[in-house]
Amino acid sequence: MEQEAARLVEGIRPRGSAELRRKVAGPLAVAVVAESLGLVGTDAGAVLSWYDAIVSAVCDITAGLPANPAGAAAFEQLRGGVEATRRCWSRQPTASA
Repeated sequence: MEQEAARLVEGIRPRGSAELRRKVAGPLAVAVVAESLGLVGTDAGAVLSWYDAIVSAVCDITAGLPANPAGAAAFEQLRGGVEATRRCWSRQPTASA
C-alpha cells in the first residue's frame, strides 16, 4: 500500500494540487479494500463509481424516496467481482501440511 500511496501522490505532483478525496484517499481506499477482497487489478474508477451509486441509493432510501436503480446495478457489479474472485480461489490447490 505504501507504493500505491506514493504512486497516487506522484500523479498529482505535476499539477501541484488536487482534490485529495478523489485523487488520493478514494483510490487508496479502493486499493486496500480490493486487495482485502482479492480483487487486485480492479479499476479504482469503476469501484468508486459503484460506491457513488450505492451511497446515492442509500441516501434516497433514507430520505424516503425510491432507491435509484443504479445502486442495485452497482451492487450487482461488486458482487459479481467478489464471486468471481471466490470461484478463482476455490479452484486454487491448497498447501498440504
